[in-house]
Amino acid sequence: MPTLAIALLLVACSTTSKLPEGEILYTGVKRIDVINADTVDASVQENVALTLEVAPNSSFLGSAYHMSPFPFGLWIYNWLYTTKEKGLRHWLWNSLKSDPTLLSQVNPELRAHAAEIKMEEEGYFDGVVTYDTIFDAKNPRKAKIAYTVRYPQKSTLSQVRFLPTRVAAVDSIIEHTRQESFLKKGDRFNVANLEAEKARIVSVMRDSGYFFYNADAIRYFADSTISSNKISLRVMLNYEADEKQLKPCTIDSVQYSLDWGAGLKKSDHDSLGFMRIDYNQVLGVKPKYLRETIPFDKGALYKPSLVSLATTKISRLNTFKYTQTGFSILNDSTQARRDTTSLLFKVNSTYNYPWQGTLEARAIYKDNNQAGPGINFIAQKRNCFKGGEVFQGELNATYEWMTGNRRIGSSGGIFNSYEFGYKLSLSAPRLQLPRFIRPDFENPVTTRYSLSTDIMRRAGFFNLLKATGELSYTFYTSKSSSHTITPLKLSYSKLMSTSEKFDSVVAENPVLKQSFANQFVPQIVYSYLYDNNSSGNNRSNKQFLQLTVAEAGGILDVLMGEFGTHRKQGDRRLLEQRFSQFIKATIDFRNYYTIKEDVVLASRLYGGIIYAYGNSDVAPYSEQFYIGGANSLRGFSIRGIGPGRYYPGDNRYSYMDQTGDIKLEANVELRFPISGDLKGALFADAGNIWTMRNESSRPDGQLTSKSFFKQVATDVGLGIRYDLSMLVVRMDIGIPIHDPASTKDGYYNPTGSFFGNLGYHLAVGYPF
Repeated sequence: MPTLAIALLLVACSTTSKLPEGEILYTGVKRIDVINADTVDASVQENVALTLEVAPNSSFLGSAYHMSPFPFGLWIYNWLYTTKEKGLRHWLWNSLKSDPTLLSQVNPELRAHAAEIKMEEEGYFDGVVTYDTIFDAKNPRKAKIAYTVRYPQKSTLSQVRFLPTRVAAVDSIIEHTRQESFLKKGDRFNVANLEAEKARIVSVMRDSGYFFYNADAIRYFADSTISSNKISLRVMLNYEADEKQLKPCTIDSVQYSLDWGAGLKKSDHDSLGFMRIDYNQVLGVKPKYLRETIPFDKGALYKPSLVSLATTKISRLNTFKYTQTGFSILNDSTQARRDTTSLLFKVNSTYNYPWQGTLEARAIYKDNNQAGPGINFIAQKRNCFKGGEVFQGELNATYEWMTGNRRIGSSGGIFNSYEFGYKLSLSAPRLQLPRFIRPDFENPVTTRYSLSTDIMRRAGFFNLLKATGELSYTFYTSKSSSHTITPLKLSYSKLMSTSEKFDSVVAENPVLKQSFANQFVPQIVYSYLYDNNSSGNNRSNKQFLQLTVAEAGGILDVLMGEFGTHRKQGDRRLLEQRFSQFIKATIDFRNYYTIKEDVVLASRLYGGIIYAYGNSDVAPYSEQFYIGGANSLRGFSIRGIGPGRYYPGDNRYSYMDQTGDIKLEANVELRFPISGDLKGALFADAGNIWTMRNESSRPDGQLTSKSFFKQVATDVGLGIRYDLSMLVVRMDIGIPIHDPASTKDGYYNPTGSFFGNLGYHLAVGYPF
């Protein structure tokens, strides 16, 4: 009843009661009528419409034509309106409101004029745009706008002529790239193409070494008097250009200036080839590494790509806080008589702070009734060996206790869980390989060494030690694609102690017992990552793909066989301990399609498989797959499904059995704005895990084609997110639709009450 009362109160709220005096609430575009539409290119009509289509406040999925039937932001604006600048009401109002979009702000007259200008820029001269204001019949303080757009005939280029300059080399460069021109005879006259052609010419000239050439040297002369809707265009390439603009440039030398933020007061210097290094008393970076940031030699022809690459390589040293680059003409009395201009490349860099630390505290609550605090501390030492290396130490600690009335252990006391670990790593911005293997990469490369140890205590079950050492190489082949090769990754896990309860659980499941055995896991891993989500483009469709393949123990087993071990295959040991052998592959593909502004359709497909062989019949427990939870199938709890149709019973510790060798998962989520920083989501999830072999301890867990679709769990749900850009707090409510382990008939088969089956997940960050 209280919920219903609040809902009725909000519905009763006016969306115009607190509008400023004399103002009208803009509720969207009624329609856009187009006259002479058959004469207009579709792209032009779309661009003109975008000028007119202003979305109203609380629009439906970002539409300019429809408002949401539940304009929460406007309701809050009017219902909680206050002139106070502090207090709870002001905070709620300021946080949840959406300011009304007023008709005076939209200014349809100005927009109609802007649309006419847009038509002229697109080659449609003398076009006319008019508008009508349509007031709401029930509330005259609301109004929509109806536009009428009348298009004239389009104007095309009847001729495009590039006028010769006084420098034959410049004419030759432009002539050899004419096929790339944005201006071609018969094309529609378009201001955007004129600007694009200017940018193209400047780019071509600078790529050819003309550092001082700029768009001011280019002028267009258009003649529209020859015939109706026909334009003769002449392009002048040296309009008021001086001698310096029409002469190519070469880079004669480099000057590095390094300081600690106070400027170069007392300067020392060093040199390496054509590069001079100025610094204050202490040179923080070895000269050979500074030289590696300069991707050209003395006398190289100036190219913007070389300068950009140099700037990028300097930033990859992880040493400098600020870097500025520039050029100056070398003072040389022979400059005027030379065919080229000699430049000095100047690099001014300020060192970053050598140490950086972050401390993060958190509180957790899991769906298995465990709660507690956690802490994460990271310390970094930059440029620790004067080559851009980064040394990092990381400490992790969590502490959990059982809440509620349920207890573990015969004494009925509270047994607490904890996890403590540290990780040391060293990263270098280069591939540290033998001298005869030194590939040259223009894109980022990294060599990383790491060593980590984790001690885990699970209340009433076990104490586990895991140690890992790793060497990996990462290199980019483009801005969006990277590859990571890990030739050596060695882990060791050991059960230090177990409880009687844990022993009884694993005794009933020999496969689970084997997966917890003390063992080494020697791996070779390859991972490919493609991510254009942050590449700086404005694409409406963005993707993320990660493909990982790992092989464990196979090469070690072959080497042991070749070099004289007396043990047979399947029984070989490393330091008298068994080592695991398996092949594992995972693929994670995500797509983000922007429907309109903040309305995004996000989807994910995930697949994974692991196959144990040789020394192992079962993969290590930490390498197996599980499913369910806040970032997976949100209608189910973590490790709450599978494998297959296996039902582990009512034992509260049965989730330990719910791991598998195969995982398939699909998710789709529609993300949309509600009000201000408050976002909403509708989602659907599907997936499960399976065993590769038939296991008597977990019946119906093996993947079979016959019952595949019956074994796929599904759910739907909705979510609320508070998005502060740097931090996203979300609450998702999942509704289970199909539970593979249920014995109930029909596709919708959860047992128990509807509300009792809901999955509630409070989490930080988006699920994918």
